[in-house]
Amino acid sequence: FFSATLSPLRYYQNMLGASIEDKAYDFPSIFPKENTLSIIHRTLSTRYQHRDDTLLEVVESIYAAIMGKKGNYLVFAPSYIYLQAIYDLFITLYPNFKPIIQTSDQSEADKQAFLQAFQSNDEHLVGFAILGGMFSEGIDYLGEQLIGSIIVSVGMGTPTKEKELMKAHFDALDLDGFSYAYRYPGMNKVLQAAGRVIRSAKDVGFILFLDERFATPHYLNLMPQTYRNAYYVRRAKEILPLVTQFFNHK
Repeated sequence: FFSATLSPLRYYQNMLGASIEDKAYDFPSIFPKENTLSIIHRTLSTRYQHRDDTLLEVVESIYAAIMGKKGNYLVFAPSYIYLQAIYDLFITLYPNFKPIIQTSDQSEADKQAFLQAFQSNDEHLVGFAILGGMFSEGIDYLGEQLIGSIIVSVGMGTPTKEKELMKAHFDALDLDGFSYAYRYPGMNKVLQAAGRVIRSAKDVGFILFLDERFATPHYLNLMPQTYRNAYYVRRAKEILPLVTQFFNHK
C-alpha cells in the first residue's frame, strides 16, 4: 500500500491486516514546503451543536481566504446539510460570486460540469463539495486549477450504529475505539481533501483548516509536517493578510 494519507501507520496496519513484523515506512514530502501555506482557525468550533452559532464565522473565513488571489478554490464540509447551509449563507452575503455546489443527486453530466469548471483559471471560482466525496479524492487539480482548499470540520460525520460497534470492538482490544471509529477515518478524508491542492513540485496553494480541534495534539499529530507548520488565527479577518502575503511572494 502507498498513500500520502496512511496516518497513523499503526491504525492502517491493524485495519489492513498487517502484522507487527511487516515493514512500514514514512517519508517526507518531496514537494517544496514553501509552496504550501497552512492556516488553522484555532477558536472556531464546527461541532454539530455549535454550527448555527459559528456559521457566519465559517463563511467570513471562506471569503477572507479566497480574496487573496483570483483563482479556483474548493470548500469541503462533512455533510450535505451543512454544506448547503454554508453555501446558502455565502451566496446571500456575497452575491457577486457564482459558486458551484456538489449535491447528493448529481447526474453524471453534472459531475463532469463541476470538474470542467476547474479546467480554467480565468474566473474567481468557488466550489463547495463533500469531504470523502468524488471531488475530494483521487482527482488531480493540476497547476492553477486549484490554488486553495478550505476544510470545514475534522470530517468525523454523525455517529452510526456501525461506527459505535467499531468503537466498542477496539475499546475491548484496549485500543482507542473513538479514534479507530471516528477520528482516524475523519482525518483521512481531511488529508485527502487537503492533498488536492499540491499535486506537483510546481504547484502553489494554501489549505485553511476551520476547526479548533485541528490545533490540538490529537489531530495535529496526524498531519504531515507541511501542515503542522501552520499559522494560527483567531478570527476571519486575520486570514486575508496571510493569504495575500503568501501569493505576493510567489
